[in-house]
Amino acid sequence: MDGPQRIDEGLELLYLLRERGMLETASFLRECAESDPQGLLRDLIRARFVAEDEDGRLVITASGLARAEAIVRRHRLAEVLLQTVLRVGEKETEQTACVFEHILSEEACDRVCAFLGHPTHCPHALPIPPGRCCALTAPREDQVSPLTDMEVGDLCEIVHIRPSHHARLDRLGAYGLIPRALIRLHQKRPTFVVQIDETDLALDADVARDIYVRRKG
Repeated sequence: MDGPQRIDEGLELLYLLRERGMLETASFLRECAESDPQGLLRDLIRARFVAEDEDGRLVITASGLARAEAIVRRHRLAEVLLQTVLRVGEKETEQTACVFEHILSEEACDRVCAFLGHPTHCPHALPIPPGRCCALTAPREDQVSPLTDMEVGDLCEIVHIRPSHHARLDRLGAYGLIPRALIRLHQKRPTFVVQIDETDLALDADVARDIYVRRKG
């Protein structure tokens, strides 16, 4: 593991220990997967990402916390994308999220966050540190949500259809329900009805939940 990634792993562990109220030197050394936990802690202290007090407790500095939050944010957003939207298995999700946390740029991370509708928690119910895109002023049209969350009359662009059943994907595609298509939601009860071009289509609620859209107006 190279230097920057090694430091990132150390900061991520510090953040997780902080969430659990276990920010002690002994906890870090015990849970660190590095071959040289003491050396990693010294490097974190030398970089001024963390300080150690006389009681053996660790204090994350402002710069350390900012970098740790960014790492955890990328990891947990990747978990939401992979497990909730793409339905990747939990083991593969964790492995892939560990890669994403080191390679996603801030811009790419914000775009993933907007695509997911600015989620506040990961699949394990842990909070996702908010980013600049999560401000209250974030444009509503950037958010991506299931069709079931839209209001009657909303014009929406299909962004993604969750691949629950390939036969269902083929059937929806035959009606023109594909990514980038524009649809308008006409009703939600007793069944969902959308208009695409000049055609009205009735959809079951479980189908509507698998269609992710962006509101266009």
